Formats: sequence, C-alpha cells, structure tokens
Amino acid sequence: MKKIILSILLLSFSATFAFSQDYAVDKGGFILSGTGSFTSQGGDLYEDFEGNRLSTFSLTSTVNYFVVRNVFIGAGLAYTRMSHGDGSMSTIGIGPTVGYAFGKAESKSYPYIATGIQFHSIGTDGETVSGTNIFISAGMIFSIKEHLGLVLEIGYNFQNLKHEDWAESMSGNAFSISIGIAGLIF
Repeated sequence: MKKIILSILLLSFSATFAFSQDYAVDKGGFILSGTGSFTSQGGDLYEDFEGNRLSTFSLTSTVNYFVVRNVFIGAGLAYTRMSHGDGSMSTIGIGPTVGYAFGKAESKSYPYIATGIQFHSIGTDGETVSGTNIFISAGMIFSIKEHLGLVLEIGYNFQNLKHEDWAESMSGNAFSISIGIAGLIF
C-alpha cells in the first residue's frame, strides 16, 4: 500500500512539473504590474490666476494571465488626481486588456503590445462625468531578478466622456510614457 501511495504522489508531483510554466510569458503565467507618474506644471501656460501650479498624480495597476504562450488577457485599474489650487479632479478607470508578449525561456526582456478599454468615472466639484478610454500600448519588461522586472511603456488613449447635462459627448486623446515594476509569476 505504501508503494502505491508513494507512486501516486510521485506521479502527481511529476505531472505538476511537466505542465508548469517554463518562463514568464508561458501559458499559465501571470504578470502583475504597477506604474506611476507625477507631474507639476507651471508658468503662464499652466498656473491659475493665483500662481498655483497644475499637479497630476497617476497610478495604474494591471493583472495579466497568459492563456496560451505569449498571449495574455487581463484587467487594469487606473487612478489619476489633478489639482490646481483649491480645485481638484479624480478619475477612476477599470476594464479588460488583451495583448501579446514576445519572449522565450532564455529571454531577459519581454517586449509587448496591448489594447483594451477602460470605463471611466471622473469626479470634480460634486459633478460626475463618465465614459470610455480605448487604449493601445507598447512596452518592455526588463528582468531585474527571476520574478521581478522594470516596466517601460508608451501608450495612446482615445477618451469619450459624457455628462448628463451635455447635449453631446466630448472626445479627446492622450499620449503617455510610464515607468513601473512587474511581478513575473511562473
């Protein structure tokens, strides 16, 4: 009986390694990442009449799961706060992501492209504006240690927002450059 139990445990243990992920962008792997930025803008172009600078703070977090080798699906959460003197505005966005990451078992960096949509809610002075942000991004994860990486990313965002008092929605676009860290779980 002990031999049978030992054989079953050994086969189970062997099967786990036979189907486990070999590297960061292999099927079944995860990448957890976070990026952040802070800007402070001044001068005649950005300061209000009292000389207050325009300050922006942003945090973005994503969780991506590799459904097949190199192809991931995931979700992102973004928070941005802009302040200008006594006035401020906060944005919260959440939504799905899909992308492709390049790399092999011996890779030390993983270039990627991704696209997705986030549903935004923007609050300012007791008012709420909501809408969508469709984005496309390209970046690189540089492996610092086996399960830790540095993220550099550029992105293009197309936003469409609507307030209940507006006759029509308003749209705009933004270009971004981000830096952050990533946990490579495989």
